[in-house]
Amino acid sequence: MNITESAHQFAIKYNEALCLLEVVWYGCMSEERLQKAHDNISEVLTTKQVKLFVSDISLSTTNRVKEELWLMNYCFPLLENIGILRIARIANPDALGHMVVSNLIEVVNREEQYDFRIETFSARDRALDWLLTA
Repeated sequence: MNITESAHQFAIKYNEALCLLEVVWYGCMSEERLQKAHDNISEVLTTKQVKLFVSDISLSTTNRVKEELWLMNYCFPLLENIGILRIARIANPDALGHMVVSNLIEVVNREEQYDFRIETFSARDRALDWLLTA
């Protein structure tokens, strides 16, 4: 069973067979929209079995650093409590944004603050390959 839910600035897709939750971000996200997305993501995480998570920000035009800090402060603790194994992040890296985000991800993986692994990819197929074969 697949669940797909869309809002104006994000889409949530759940694949029950793969225990995979995918969130695709579109355009510029206000803090209000980030909170709405968090509420929707939380609902899926607490009602479905999710082990793999994809966050696709390649179509987002907003402040990536702000979104990444939001993920670190709100989503990562929730994902940890649910028992997520791996998170794939899909992005079209720009020089500054990629550097800042890569440093955040490196800290998460190095400090082992969370039990999940997180990696960044430029293409969805590579992200899914890593999630499903790692």
